[in-house]
Amino acid sequence: ATTRGGAPPFEWLYSALVHLGNMAVPLNIILLGCTVARGPKWRALDHRCTLAVVVGKMVLMPMVGVACVCVIERYELHSIPAPWHEPFYLAAMVTTATPSANNLLVLTELAGGDRAAMSTAIITQYIFAPVLLTVSLTVFVIVATNLV
Repeated sequence: ATTRGGAPPFEWLYSALVHLGNMAVPLNIILLGCTVARGPKWRALDHRCTLAVVVGKMVLMPMVGVACVCVIERYELHSIPAPWHEPFYLAAMVTTATPSANNLLVLTELAGGDRAAMSTAIITQYIFAPVLLTVSLTVFVIVATNLV
């Protein structure tokens, strides 16, 4: 069914929703940039808690990702065609290793949480990211290439 002009009846609504969806990621990046630009407020969060966030998100979560991929491969819980095993495993593991930022910032903003504490936790993850991500990605590539 189309209107007189030949366009679907709710194309205007669909088009508006597509534009809103296209704005979501850039707005999240702007929000992240504003939060990080303010710098950390080290007194907003206990140092042990900050370190626990970094270890939990950037050390333990990648270990869980490696374990999940190993279980998937060991018990053949997948139906990935042969040439796509390595990229699939690598992508599955990489998603567990990146710093948590955009979604947590949006949730903190919406819930009225402590933005200073959240920004400190996120900035700390980005401070440790060059070293921890390098180690994680190296392990991921070794695991992904040796599983198949």
